[in-house]
Amino acid sequence: MGSFADLSLGRVASPRSTQVHLWRAPLDLSDDVARVVCASLSADEVLRAQRRRSGADRERFAAGRGWLRVLLGAYLDVAAAEVVLGRDERGRPRVEMPGAPDGDWLRFNLAHSGSVAVFAVARGREVGVDVEMVRDVDAEAIARRSFSARQHGELMQLPRESRAGTFFAMWTHNEAYLKGLGTGLHRGGDVDGTPGWSMTAFDVVPGYAGAVAVAGTGVEVPLVARELSLGS
Repeated sequence: MGSFADLSLGRVASPRSTQVHLWRAPLDLSDDVARVVCASLSADEVLRAQRRRSGADRERFAAGRGWLRVLLGAYLDVAAAEVVLGRDERGRPRVEMPGAPDGDWLRFNLAHSGSVAVFAVARGREVGVDVEMVRDVDAEAIARRSFSARQHGELMQLPRESRAGTFFAMWTHNEAYLKGLGTGLHRGGDVDGTPGWSMTAFDVVPGYAGAVAVAGTGVEVPLVARELSLGS
């Protein structure tokens, strides 16, 4: 059940307590598709989109929020425009709909980079997700500032031409975990082998790195994100 058409027809089955659902969605949309996807945005989300510097950034932000509402509405069996979003005390996104079916168990996280957004949905478990477009960056300088000494050392042992993919794999791994905790990568440090959390890399689309972190062990995490799209 990976298409917008499926989602608009009824409810998406919730993940089991030992599962995480992963979704991806395109952010560069035609005008017709964007009107449908973004029709449910709140006034606050529209203002947040308008604050983005470039037209492309505004459109991509709006598309990401629109897809999120479509997806959560399908899980909660409500219209996308009826989904009420907020944040917990650590800044993690939350559904604020006490009367909605399954509203209490729903945990989700989202990320976007370039033209792709990803979403993770779990049952009663904190979850964090990250995605990054693999591109040329000053990996050494960023890793020295933001990674653990061990991660930085491992990265520097690789040939320069091989570092970009590994750098973004490490970055998304760290960021997914810290988003699940409700903090940011400025915290730094090594998050490998963190007790009580399951870390998984997953396929997004070619040229992107993705990772998801979920509280607990023995959790079933897909290695490929399902796609949200209109009419597919």
